[in-house]
Amino acid sequence: MIRYLYNMDETDLKEQQREYDFTSILNHPENYSEEELREFFSRPENKTDYRLYRLAQMTANREYTASPDVDRAWNMFKRNTISSVKSSEKKTRWHVWGAALAGAAAVCVGLLIYHYAFLTSIVREPSLVAMEYDERPQVVVLESEGEQLHSFVRKDSISFFSPSETDKAPVIDKKVKMRTLSTPRGVDFKVTLPDGTDVWLNAESSLQFPTAFTKDSRKVILTGEAYFKVAHNKECPFVVETDKMKVRVLGTEFNFRNYASEKTQVSLIDGSISILPSSNSDSDIILKPGQGACVEEDGHIRVLQEVDTYGITQWVNGYFYFQNQPLIEILQDLARWYNVGVVFENSACANDKMHFSALRSASLAQAVDNLNCLQKVRIALEDNKLIVR
Repeated sequence: MIRYLYNMDETDLKEQQREYDFTSILNHPENYSEEELREFFSRPENKTDYRLYRLAQMTANREYTASPDVDRAWNMFKRNTISSVKSSEKKTRWHVWGAALAGAAAVCVGLLIYHYAFLTSIVREPSLVAMEYDERPQVVVLESEGEQLHSFVRKDSISFFSPSETDKAPVIDKKVKMRTLSTPRGVDFKVTLPDGTDVWLNAESSLQFPTAFTKDSRKVILTGEAYFKVAHNKECPFVVETDKMKVRVLGTEFNFRNYASEKTQVSLIDGSISILPSSNSDSDIILKPGQGACVEEDGHIRVLQEVDTYGITQWVNGYFYFQNQPLIEILQDLARWYNVGVVFENSACANDKMHFSALRSASLAQAVDNLNCLQKVRIALEDNKLIVR
């Protein structure tokens, strides 16, 4: 060992001495004054040792720093915080409920205002009343000059024709009295006139005719709708008169429709008819089978070159038949037959055209269901009214 020390050069000896000194300082810094430490680390060769010394000091300080007491801190937090939360919990809950109630009240008020405005707009929009319910007794009545002669409850026809009377001379005018046969809603009725002419009256119609026709006149007055099968007599034309149109025939078949809410229309099935001059026409209008004529709003008579004679006459055979006709006319016919009112809450669809057919012997509920199946409108039966929505 001694030999080893003697063989060390001066540099090795200084390095060993520096290590010994640095080790002593590092392990026991309390044995050195600040001046000694400053003098030792001011040497150039000891600058690296100073960095190690400062790192060792910071490490020692971190090791001896007291660790935080987590449990104690948590207990303090519970005492100081959670208790205050509990004391304010009720206040917070009341604030939440108050805000919720205020919001609900605002929503309710808004809904009430909207509901009132919406209903008001509906009420202000006028409904279209196309037909009223008729509360009068629904019976067929025969009158003579304002006096009721008979009412028919379970009878669907009457005849005033007597074949034996046809060979007799016509009666004079002073012995002729006028009779009126009226049908209510829901009833059609057949009458045979004194000359043998057959007339089928549709529902809510009336026909005025004489007790006997004179030698030069066979005139009747129609309100509503009727199908005529006129007995031929070339010496005495048959005249049907309405408030808007007059037609003259010798012997033929035709349908005449003259309801107050609709255009007056005549449709020729067989034979020929002439429409007598009106205030705005100078000559007769001659119709051929399959043609028709209607009266426009200005009173002008317009010829219809092609009419659906099959559909027009189906009511005589016990059917409703409508081909490309406005909904309002379809429902008016149903109301006339079943005696109900018609109200369009959705008036925009009143003139929508559609095809519809049904048995007149079927119930109104069946007819309404069939119409609703078309999925064009929604119709409901409420309080003797057909409501279109």
